[in-house]
Amino acid sequence: MKWKLLNNTETANLAPRDLVDLLLENRGIAAADRERFLNPQLDLEDICSLLPDEELVKARELIYRAIEHNRPVIIHGDYDVDGLCASAVLWEAIYRGLGYPLARPFIPHRINHGYGLSVPSLEEVGKISRQLSSQPPLLITVDCGISAVSEVKQAKREGYEVILTDHHVPGNIRPAADVILHTSKLSGTGVAWVLAHFLLEDKLEQEAYLDLVALATIADLVPLIGPNRPLVKSGLAALSSTPRVGLQELFQKAGIKDKVLTSYHVGWIIGPRLNAAGRIDHALEGLRLLATRDRVQAGKLADFLERRNRQRQLLTDKAFRQALEMTDRINQPLPVLAHPQWHEGVIGLVAAKIMQRFGRPAIAIARGAEISKGSARSPDNFNLIELFQHLKKTVKSFGGHPRAAGFSLASDKISLFAQEIQEVVKDKFNLKSAEPELKIDLGLNAAFLTLDLVRLLEKLSPFGIGNPRPVFSTPKLRAFGVKKVGDRGQHLKLQLQNGLTGQLFSAIGFNLGDLAYQLNEGAVVDVAYQVEEDNYYQKPRLQLKIKDIKVSTA
Repeated sequence: MKWKLLNNTETANLAPRDLVDLLLENRGIAAADRERFLNPQLDLEDICSLLPDEELVKARELIYRAIEHNRPVIIHGDYDVDGLCASAVLWEAIYRGLGYPLARPFIPHRINHGYGLSVPSLEEVGKISRQLSSQPPLLITVDCGISAVSEVKQAKREGYEVILTDHHVPGNIRPAADVILHTSKLSGTGVAWVLAHFLLEDKLEQEAYLDLVALATIADLVPLIGPNRPLVKSGLAALSSTPRVGLQELFQKAGIKDKVLTSYHVGWIIGPRLNAAGRIDHALEGLRLLATRDRVQAGKLADFLERRNRQRQLLTDKAFRQALEMTDRINQPLPVLAHPQWHEGVIGLVAAKIMQRFGRPAIAIARGAEISKGSARSPDNFNLIELFQHLKKTVKSFGGHPRAAGFSLASDKISLFAQEIQEVVKDKFNLKSAEPELKIDLGLNAAFLTLDLVRLLEKLSPFGIGNPRPVFSTPKLRAFGVKKVGDRGQHLKLQLQNGLTGQLFSAIGFNLGDLAYQLNEGAVVDVAYQVEEDNYYQKPRLQLKIKDIKVSTA
């Protein structure tokens, strides 16, 4: 892995405040904006201004009119964390907040209905609506719909009124919905949160539903800058003390009950468990966990998600190993990997692992008998939406974000698709196969490595897309007690010693177990790492979270 140092300032005599300023400079935060960045204040009016006021007014009028005429209100979500949280926010706002019993959430099944608003999901919405009333429903999409031009047209033909709320990248043609509430500056749940506050006005505290907004925004990899920073900062505090019994039970099963939750807990512990239901089974169970008020049901749902998450891990690991064996394709500038045994619920994870391993975009496809589903992931410097604009000959449908996209195609077109990808990349993008790059904020003197540094860096939190947790490098440390840990020996555990002072630091490298063979006892190494507080042994201590480690050459 190639290391790229973002700032070569000498840190030996640096004051703590200067260190924070250098890190803010690396993140492009201007001096005039730094105080606001370090102390973000939640401003409901400011966030609501991201959506057109006239569209919010129309949406509220349509919802109130549907309630007045006893028409079903169907909230059509999606099967990922953002779709589940957005569905929970808007359903609770209408069903519980407005007291309307004919409000129903609908979560599509990944395999049976496909992504977002689709023809099969519209058929299911029709069945739900007819069970409630003979009148056509008001359909509200959350976290989906901005590219569903033909589906919205069909809904309108059937007499539906349609409110579309979404944050995904729109196509060239917008659906002919009655109302469109769209911004790419928030998560899908963030958009739903704005609509919920507009609906309930003074009935809601400003902090209402922020636990779900933070959960969705982090899990959906939405940049934690601009309006999302105060939402997530306040939302993480709300999530740590959430009254939702389903989340409380999930935290208990995951071993994080009573912890002060961070973006790490959401991204690596909570999010994957909620996503697991939609990947392997039906995501509706995840929505039930978010919305239930029954402690017994919450415990059962948390158990269910825990089992599905373990199944998801096993499927992902197997598929990733199979992907690594496709050496002829994995070495292409943009790997396109397909397998008939891959579960379509994990191909996004497989593509992400390939992208992280090789430092370039990757596509994984679950090959079906006639139709195949694909998922693409890319680093910051490559836009998948632009790529797929050039692939309309072979791709049936696609949608997503610049760094993460999903698509479908005819199975007999996979080879042509792979060939077309390489040609487009060569002609339009000039993407070269390159060694993965690790961005390092600063070369840090080992004297800085104390718990005080961890607490200083908390000023920059929450961390995530757009505001990554700082990465430092320190040369010429000595490695001792090197061993592989984890149920499959996939992680690296060792002690690192400052050669000048003899001070020892505990270090862990997740998914770096293979590097253990390169490190002899006492080896002099250069280390790239993040710092964190380890409370495993009850007494807090500093731990280095290794991103990469190399035997020193000088």
